[in-house]
Amino acid sequence: MSESTSVKNTNRPACLKRGPGWLMFAICLIGTFSASYAHGALNVLLPGISAELAINTSLIVIINIAVSLVSAVLTLPFGRLGDRIGYQHLFIWGQIVLIGGTLLSGLLSLNFVMLLAFRCLIAVGTAMVQSVVQAMLTQAYPGKRGRMMGLYSMSISYSGAASPLISAAISDGSSWRMSILFGVIFSVIALILGIIFLGRFECKPNKADHKGTILLVITLSSLLMALNARTITMPIYVIIGLVVIFVIAFILFVRNENRVDAPLLNLKLLKDRKFTLGFVGCLLAYMISTGTNTALPFFIQNIKGETATVSSLCTIWFTVVMGTFGPFTGGWCDKKGPFRFMLPASIIQCAVIAVYSFMNEGTPLWMVVACVVCFGIGGGLFYAPITSMVMGSVPPSSGGVASGMLSTSRNLGAAFGATIFSICTGLFNGRTDMTPNQQYLSGQRIDMIIMVAIALVNVLIMAFLFIKNRKNPVVNN
Repeated sequence: MSESTSVKNTNRPACLKRGPGWLMFAICLIGTFSASYAHGALNVLLPGISAELAINTSLIVIINIAVSLVSAVLTLPFGRLGDRIGYQHLFIWGQIVLIGGTLLSGLLSLNFVMLLAFRCLIAVGTAMVQSVVQAMLTQAYPGKRGRMMGLYSMSISYSGAASPLISAAISDGSSWRMSILFGVIFSVIALILGIIFLGRFECKPNKADHKGTILLVITLSSLLMALNARTITMPIYVIIGLVVIFVIAFILFVRNENRVDAPLLNLKLLKDRKFTLGFVGCLLAYMISTGTNTALPFFIQNIKGETATVSSLCTIWFTVVMGTFGPFTGGWCDKKGPFRFMLPASIIQCAVIAVYSFMNEGTPLWMVVACVVCFGIGGGLFYAPITSMVMGSVPPSSGGVASGMLSTSRNLGAAFGATIFSICTGLFNGRTDMTPNQQYLSGQRIDMIIMVAIALVNVLIMAFLFIKNRKNPVVNN
């Protein structure tokens, strides 16, 4: 073997069949965009879909709830499955499911039931891909984990910003069906690259925890359905029943995971302080991010009287700034450790939410944009380091579980944040002594106060991690 060939091989991740080292990230990047495009494109297309298929507006919202539910309950089981069979298999099959679901959704959605079923199929493919991508990057680039998590965070942010813009442009020029079908291009590219170039990742071929998987699905399904009961307009006795089911299923799930030899969720990981606090920190961060970012479009359009386009231009800076900061923060935390970034990031976001709580009809748009930018800076300084810390605190054989738990925290945090916003803004509906604007602003203020309280808890968690790890700030795993 020549010297040049030897050098080339050492620069290539072991889990690549062939090609340069950066190809692994390119595959993960395209695969992530293919998974996130379908969901990001849906929101902007809902009005057109509702009109063409004659679906009631309140009914079509159930599609979003169902997609979030499927993603939340399947991400962790798929992460565990990836640990058993190899991440490359789940990534490739995820792209196949995405292609099938997208084609069916764009070509054969003739009514609400068909559209709901096909969108849930897409959510299955999304969960398969997102549950293993972070584990793939962690195993492929062990010495550059922070930088890779930063680039991954950037890809998620830019995907979230680009998907609605791309889908809206295609829909305006053609139709919503063509806009959905456009996502197949990215899935096909990711599938071809994955088949040709992905090698075998390290895996741990344990027995499947079928009972744990069923109990987890019941636990998260009942919880998320109860949280979104107001949107689906469930009777109170159904909500109480769902809460009871959640409590019983959760207790049984914990007991099962402590008894089986190969649990779906290795509760021993929770003994690691970094892993547990990192997971909780991610969950809280996604709660405050969703709870605040959901409010801004309503404030800009309903209170300030601006158009949806102006609202998009004001709020898009959160994902753009966060995605831009992510790679730099990830590279810095590889050298300096993640802890010194997470604390100031959580403080910045807490301060911005406090400013949000004082917004009213007289708040100028430039102040809203400035707050959005600062909030994005906080996100850019937070997500890559805390992801790097969590993934670095577990052994490689449990990377799929850790990756799945992080994705689950994202889905659950988003569900909790949106639910808190929905409940708060509905508290003052129908008050005859208040104008509609006053009703909304009062609810929004309560929502922001709750988000500030949650953000303060996150600040305390990050301060604890910083103090405990300041003498050994680098996560080496």
